[in-house]
Amino acid sequence: MFGLPASQNSSGYSGSDSYRHIEKLIKGSGSSLKVVTPFISEYYSRMLFEASKRKSVYVIVSRRKGATTGRSQRAAIDFLESKAKKVRLKPVLALAALTAVVFSMRYYSAALLLFALTALAAYLSFFSRLGMPRLHLKVSDGPFIHEKLYITEDTAIVGSANLTYSGMHRNIEHIEIIKDRSRIRELSSHFDRLWVS
Repeated sequence: MFGLPASQNSSGYSGSDSYRHIEKLIKGSGSSLKVVTPFISEYYSRMLFEASKRKSVYVIVSRRKGATTGRSQRAAIDFLESKAKKVRLKPVLALAALTAVVFSMRYYSAALLLFALTALAAYLSFFSRLGMPRLHLKVSDGPFIHEKLYITEDTAIVGSANLTYSGMHRNIEHIEIIKDRSRIRELSSHFDRLWVS
C-alpha cells in the first residue's frame, strides 16, 4: 500500500536488532506514539505503558476469533486493557436519568442532591484521569491486522517486526525508518482509519 522511494528521508534496516530503532522511537520525546502490531509481548506492553506517562500512546493489536492466543499475547493484552484509559459513562448516565425522574416528580431537594452526585461521578470519570497515563488500546477481533507501524510526529517505522522479543531481538526483520513529513502524515492518517474501523 505504501511504496517507499529511496531518498534521504527514509532508510532501511535488515537484521536481528530492530529494537535499536523501535525502542528509541517508543522511549523518545514527542507528544504521541501510534503503534500497530499484531503480536506483542508483556515486556513491550509495559514499555508502552511507561511511555504513556510522558505522551499519548495509541496501540492496535489483533486477536484472531476462534484461534488460540498464546499465553504471552494474552498477558500483554490483559495488561494493556487494565492500564488503558477508560471513561466510565454508565454510572454518570444512570445518575443523570435518575435525577431527571426525581426532578419530574417535583422532589427538588432530592433532585439537587442527585445532581451533585452526577457532577461528582462525571468529575471522577473524566477530569480525575487527566494526570493518569494516556494509554489507549484497540484490540481488533475482526479482520486480522498483520501490518506493523510505529509512528511519532517526526519518525515512522514500517516493516516486518512485531513488538515481541523475537521480532525485536532474534528474527531477521526488515524495517524502513521514515523521516519524510508527508509520508508520516499519510501513515498517521492510515492509522486513524484503522482505529475507527
